[in-house]
Amino acid sequence: MDESRLADGCDTTTVTRYRLRTGDATTQAARRTTRPVTDAIEHKDWVKLYEMLAPLVSSGFPQAEFVAGMQTQAPGDINGVRTVGDGELSRSSGISTWAQKIQFKVTPPGQPAKTYTAVVLLTFEAGEWRFASTTEPVPS
Repeated sequence: MDESRLADGCDTTTVTRYRLRTGDATTQAARRTTRPVTDAIEHKDWVKLYEMLAPLVSSGFPQAEFVAGMQTQAPGDINGVRTVGDGELSRSSGISTWAQKIQFKVTPPGQPAKTYTAVVLLTFEAGEWRFASTTEPVPS
């Protein structure tokens, strides 16, 4: 069989091939992106966290609304945010996602600190890892 021909008979030596360049959807790049996300959470820098949102998440969701919502969800100090485990890269229907378990402490005013666990979710969009969401924090 002549392997220089496609199934439809086209000569592959004259066919122009195009590939979309989407960037580096690697675990290393995802880990590098996770750190600024966890830093923003620990410092309650909701504006910075909003800026890291994937465009598909932030479109139609004004920054002021996001910040106000985060402020009401995070009463007290947040500290000791750290990643737990290696994280997990998955791909489905051409979409890459990164799930990284985190652990952190929340100290509400006048109350003892409580430790929580959640998962930070990133999505690979427009050639870079972007913050998508977290799972609901649960007491550890």
